Amino acid sequence: MAEREQGQNASAEPQPEIDPRLAAKLAEPVRDRSDELLNDPPRGDHHLGRLAGYRAGRKVRRRLGLIMGLVLVVIAVIAITMQIRLHRENEEAEYHRLHPWSLPEGTDTRDRPRTISWSEGKARLALSADPPGANRIELPDRIIELAEGHDHAQVRFEVRNGATVAFEVLSGDVIQRPR
Repeated sequence: MAEREQGQNASAEPQPEIDPRLAAKLAEPVRDRSDELLNDPPRGDHHLGRLAGYRAGRKVRRRLGLIMGLVLVVIAVIAITMQIRLHRENEEAEYHRLHPWSLPEGTDTRDRPRTISWSEGKARLALSADPPGANRIELPDRIIELAEGHDHAQVRFEVRNGATVAFEVLSGDVIQRPR
């Protein structure tokens, strides 16, 4: 066993010398420090641990949330404005597609006849509530008018020997009356 102890002592590293000031502190007896505690500790976040950082970032998170909310509102307003503008442009383009003609300003269309008379043959005609379009077609045996509440209609018909042989409404709604 003596050999074993000598082997262990030989393999063990030599102990470093300790600073005399540190040795004096280590030699002091441990004393009760409860008299150093404060009766009323100052308010702070020391008791919250990791939640103190979360609470400290509250103002920054609120500001970022407010900024992001404002940015979203601005983007929404821009998107809605662009959508309204696009809708108006589409309506205007649709109007111009349906009304390719334009009358000069000051043109009075009240005295203009808006009736088409057809006596013989095949035809595909349109009726329109807007002037200068026709709103009535006179055939030898019937009268065709645009139905109330409709702006446009298209009809196809064939007239032979003063009688309507074929009649078809292609779009819209019309009223037929005998003549």
